[in-house]
Amino acid sequence: MLELDIRPTLIGRLITLLYKPSPLFLTLTLADGSRRSFRLVSGMARSGFLVSPLVENVDDFMALSVTSPVPDVRRVTHVSLAPSSRRWQWQRHYEVRFVALQP
Repeated sequence: MLELDIRPTLIGRLITLLYKPSPLFLTLTLADGSRRSFRLVSGMARSGFLVSPLVENVDDFMALSVTSPVPDVRRVTHVSLAPSSRRWQWQRHYEVRFVALQP
């Protein structure tokens, strides 16, 4: 699991009173070298989400419930986070927590 505490800057908070904040994007690199990008909602990221193995559909989710190991190609090897634009709306430093799930 991955928990991200990403906060807007003071100016970013003021801007959100009138406009939507610039979206954040999470890019995951998988063991096979492929990349997937997803829009990230900062408030929801604080509560944590499963990052590896990557679950993109019902079949992937069902594979988690089977006792056989998840294919290695679904394993995430690299995570990056970036706003789409207006970087000044988001603080440069944020807290990242990796939490291991107990079987």
